[in-house]
Amino acid sequence: MTEMRPEPRIMELREPRRIAGSAVGYDAESRREIPAQWEMLDPAMYGEPYPTDWYGVCYMFEEGMRFHYLAGAEVPADWELPEGMAEVTLPPGRYAVVEHRGHISELGETWAWFFSEWVDEQSGYSLGQGPQFELYGREFDPETGEGGLEIWFPVERVP
Repeated sequence: MTEMRPEPRIMELREPRRIAGSAVGYDAESRREIPAQWEMLDPAMYGEPYPTDWYGVCYMFEEGMRFHYLAGAEVPADWELPEGMAEVTLPPGRYAVVEHRGHISELGETWAWFFSEWVDEQSGYSLGQGPQFELYGREFDPETGEGGLEIWFPVERVP
């Protein structure tokens, strides 16, 4: 990826968000299978109108670069979870929001850039606790893999 990455925006998530969808455990090698997880997600499960924003949530981080990934959409607090669906609540807090403008196949490079070059003592932030998530808005086209998205990382100020 040759384009310049914009400086992350620091945003406050003021209310929790309940995300429901398909959840699968991965490691550094098997994470290549995440696109297949998205292909199996059926928007009709959410009822009409279909969601316009979709979330890819990384959570339950474990040793050996293991984590869980939930592909889904935001649902109301009182929404009844269909059988076989999982949920994650995104907690309120401070997040560094990184724009990914390239093709979806280059998403790993943006994640790597954040961890290797931005989140350190020079940025003034360290990685916080909690889920990290990708937000796919209306502009993202799953057919072409283009349109951009945001990655939200929980962060804390470095003292």
